[in-house]
Amino acid sequence: MTTKPEPQEAPQVTPLVRQLAALDEELKDVQGRRDAVALALRELLPTPGRYRAGDLGFSIRPGARRLDAKRFTAAYPPEDNPRFYKVAPDTTAARNALGQDTLDQFYGEPGSNSVVLG
Repeated sequence: MTTKPEPQEAPQVTPLVRQLAALDEELKDVQGRRDAVALALRELLPTPGRYRAGDLGFSIRPGARRLDAKRFTAAYPPEDNPRFYKVAPDTTAARNALGQDTLDQFYGEPGSNSVVLG
């Protein structure tokens, strides 16, 4: 089991972290209000399409359809229909069998660091 390292003290950035936390709270509030307005629009205009409201255009898009993988696999087993399936590396199994050092040579460059509160 891996343990997380103890957080380092960084008092010089306290104002920025407080600002980030406050902005996250504002975002939650604004997102909640936006979701409520979008729900009201979907209820008032249940048919997907393009609409105009004054000088603003907007769309109601149909909900995403997701394939029921269990039902599909039951109907079209991979053994009988390999062309319907993709093979992808299982990084956990590869790491356990080969070790992290071997696996590391196949990773690309990492993206930008991110900031997460908590």
